[in-house]
Amino acid sequence: MKNAVSPTSAVVLSTIVAGLGFFVVDVNAVQATPLVNLPNLQSITFFETSGSNTPYTFNVNSPELLTKLSALNSTSKDFVGVSTEFYDVFYSDSLGNFDASGMYVTVESVYDRELPAGGGLNIAEVQLNFTSGTEFANQVTAFTALGNNAILGSQIKAIDGNLSTTTTLGNTVGQNKRLSLTLGFASTAIPEPSSIIGLAVLGTLGAASTLKRKLKPSQSTEKETTKVG
Repeated sequence: MKNAVSPTSAVVLSTIVAGLGFFVVDVNAVQATPLVNLPNLQSITFFETSGSNTPYTFNVNSPELLTKLSALNSTSKDFVGVSTEFYDVFYSDSLGNFDASGMYVTVESVYDRELPAGGGLNIAEVQLNFTSGTEFANQVTAFTALGNNAILGSQIKAIDGNLSTTTTLGNTVGQNKRLSLTLGFASTAIPEPSSIIGLAVLGTLGAASTLKRKLKPSQSTEKETTKVG
């Protein structure tokens, strides 16, 4: 049984691009290891909480993670929460777009219950399972919360390291899109913009000391877009 909640919905996405003199550093273009290629990664576990906490584990090369389902219903799903709550999980980019070589995982769900029922897409944690240890997700990079029983801010509960807390992202009644949650991990993290810029500075200064007088100060810009569904 899900608990009833207050209405709200939002998606928060951010992109950072940094420039230094005649160097332009696009952070999104910096390559890191795809999840599917992480050394010694065996599987990924999704802890779903609908009444009780239930783990769903998929092999790193499983069809569930390597496919985004075109339809999400009782006959096309990766796992079920309550009887009318269907989930799809897959590798993705930071915005939740399917990418078999992605560094992120996205959880999508459809759920057809409004208030007074509690909201759907209830994920406590997502865990990487290595041959010698585990790792929880540590970053929310995108989410979609819809309907009158979503809890805005609950997306952070998927990365708090606590299996007794959970996300509550609402319902999809009357919607043509899904609830979604995209998560990143320390093992596939892209270097911080400041680190990339620092390397560019060192490389430039090392090339010729005369460039010191010509270099402009580093600049960075950050754009944030909030989408309310």
